[in-house]
Amino acid sequence: MAHTELRSEESLIGYNVGIGVFYFGAALVSWHLVTPPGYATAIWPAAGVALAMMLLYGTRLWPGLLIGATLANLSHLYDPAFGTTSLHQSLLIAFGLGVAATLQALAGHWLVRPRVDLDGGLVDSTSIMRLMLLGGPLACLVSASLSVALLIGAGIIPPYDLLFNWVSWWAGDAIGVMLIVPLILIWLAQPREAWEARKSGVAMPVVAAFSIVLAIYLVEIDEHEELTAARFENQAEFLGNSLEKKIQRNLEVVYSLQGLFETAESVEPAEFQEYVDRALQRNSGIHALSWNPVVARAYRKNFEATMQAQGYAGFTITERNADGELVPAGAREFHVVVQHIEPLERNRKALGFDLFSDTQRKEALRSAHVTGELTGTAPIDLVQESGSQAGVLFFLPVERYPSASRQLAAAADLPSGYVVGVFRIGSLLMEATEGSGMNNVILGLTDVDNAARPMPLAHYRRDQGRMLPVEDEVIDDGAMRWQKTYGFGKRNWSYEIVAAPEYLSGTHLWTLWGVFVTGLMFTIALSTFLLILSGRAIIDQGRADQLAREIAEREAVEFKLHLTNERLEIIASTDELTQIYNRRAIEEVGAKLGAEARRYKTSFAVLLLDIDHFKNVNDQWGHKTGDLVLKEFTNSIREALRDVDEFGRWGGEEFMILARNSGIDEAAEFAGRLVAMVANRLIEPVGRITTSIGVAVSRDVETFDEVVLRADRALYTAKRNGRNRVEVDKTTALPSRKQAT
Repeated sequence: MAHTELRSEESLIGYNVGIGVFYFGAALVSWHLVTPPGYATAIWPAAGVALAMMLLYGTRLWPGLLIGATLANLSHLYDPAFGTTSLHQSLLIAFGLGVAATLQALAGHWLVRPRVDLDGGLVDSTSIMRLMLLGGPLACLVSASLSVALLIGAGIIPPYDLLFNWVSWWAGDAIGVMLIVPLILIWLAQPREAWEARKSGVAMPVVAAFSIVLAIYLVEIDEHEELTAARFENQAEFLGNSLEKKIQRNLEVVYSLQGLFETAESVEPAEFQEYVDRALQRNSGIHALSWNPVVARAYRKNFEATMQAQGYAGFTITERNADGELVPAGAREFHVVVQHIEPLERNRKALGFDLFSDTQRKEALRSAHVTGELTGTAPIDLVQESGSQAGVLFFLPVERYPSASRQLAAAADLPSGYVVGVFRIGSLLMEATEGSGMNNVILGLTDVDNAARPMPLAHYRRDQGRMLPVEDEVIDDGAMRWQKTYGFGKRNWSYEIVAAPEYLSGTHLWTLWGVFVTGLMFTIALSTFLLILSGRAIIDQGRADQLAREIAEREAVEFKLHLTNERLEIIASTDELTQIYNRRAIEEVGAKLGAEARRYKTSFAVLLLDIDHFKNVNDQWGHKTGDLVLKEFTNSIREALRDVDEFGRWGGEEFMILARNSGIDEAAEFAGRLVAMVANRLIEPVGRITTSIGVAVSRDVETFDEVVLRADRALYTAKRNGRNRVEVDKTTALPSRKQAT
């Protein structure tokens, strides 16, 4: 195969610049097709550009190709999202990828040049098949292998993603070569008379087919990303709700313990132990529960002696010194002492600890006494902590404990003592996520009571059902995040869930990617077929022209059919007059809503609306005016709906609203507002119209059809009772349609 002659050094430089610019531009377009969260694309046209230019103008273009490929990769790599921290590091990796792309083009040239007849216009099927297979799948093994190995070594691609990225890279390059090389040859190769006719007979159908496949793929990718984000949001919301419920349930135990001490004459150690054991069996997220009386300085020795007499040998009131060691507490006006704590074995170090000896604990104790409310501490190191978890104490004051109050406190500004809930936040977070199917996420709890100085509570990575502690800064990684702030014991906690890179890796849609590749392979097969066909057309020009027209017409019909099918899908679910859901569509939505309600134990309301005396409108003003009334009625109702409500035409002048998470009272109130709003709206030339509404709310295991039947019965009652009103079905019986009407 003879190359186009480059007669001067100026020509050589110009073509080197050309291949670099051409490669760079093709690469920039291709980056938009990167298969998340990887680095490779499903098609890499730049690989086809490199090989085609080498075949046309020779291997002396390798410097321009190397520079263009390096710059193209540098533009994508110099981004913190890929873990490159400097221009120098990015440039080294980009240069390595540029070398791999250049070697691949040279390998393709070496494989194709002696085996493919380009001088004759590539008219025989053998040459066409050799160009496709040697320049595509075989030569493209080079860049895929070298580049993926380099990126894994640089830490940009994790090892667990090797297979997906290698297959994507190899397939993307091969498809790019098999698609782009024939197109470039059609526009630039010699002799022109053998290629010119192929612009319409080969290039246009291939570009059209590729465009359709690409458009479908991009739409599906967008939908997949939306579904992934929605799944993440739902799972995160579930974990947040689980944590909130778990903590609230645990704090209720602290309130119950307060009630015990305020009502009992005295609580003996055995009684306290039995009470706590029962509570912890049902609330394992609580690390410990304790009773902490206020002990005045004058009563300290007596208190310590009493505790020693009860079997706590060597008992003394303690505090921490500067090194964090427990030592006898210094003299102070009052002590708040851990007298009883259960389970004792794992919390024995805390027995006798003076809570007033620590500033954070003392501030929370004072706040709890002043407000009389449950009060939590900022994150603290628990005295009994054997690991590295942060702890939090929740205090409730006990104002009147007969056996301890004034004898020990002897102070008007302090309670008798405090009941305390002790929590290890890491353990609490682990328990709250147990049984969740959400993996490869970073879970972070932070005390944000002081917004200027947030304090970490716990940060864990959930992977395959295991909770692994991570550094606080890891919470900043990840593409998707969910955050919510909760209030517990007058403290504000921020719960943040961030998707780790592996979360997205778990969402690779091999089927979607495979369908896209299949579509591209179909396009390549079409290109190959048309090349062979157009080669024969050089011999029989008339026959080839006719065949090209038939192919073009068939593509046009297929494209129109595709557009028609899309339009029909929209028409099938939309009421033509009012442009809201038709009955089939609203029934499908209702069936799904009913299934969700049964599964998640939620409720929804069905509102059946009927325009009163609508037949009179048609009879007096005609069907055109009746259609106007229907549209105006629809617009009025739609303006009052929430974003989560669904609205459809049930039939004739009947409409249906599906209200998510709505109870009887809310639904009835909403329906009442609709009745009033419709009655107050003036529609020319008819004047004012009214509507009757029947309301029913789902219960237990009711199906959507059963709820509709009750709403229908309520609507009939509304019309029977004078119209322009709301009737709510509050029965549990499910009447037949005949009984309802």
